[in-house]
Amino acid sequence: MGAREERACLYCLAMPSPHRFSECSKKKANQTKKAEEQTKKDVQIARLSITSGKVEVITE
Repeated sequence: MGAREERACLYCLAMPSPHRFSECSKKKANQTKKAEEQTKKDVQIARLSITSGKVEVITE
């Protein structure tokens, strides 16, 4: 088996990763941001399904 390839940290994008991904200081903020983005998408989908037939432009 070969050596593991060097990869950038998923959260701070440092190359090569100076720490384990789970130990990155930016992990919590990154996950919070992604969760907020997913929530916005879910709300938009829910609003569109509620209108069932008529489409409105939603800006926030």
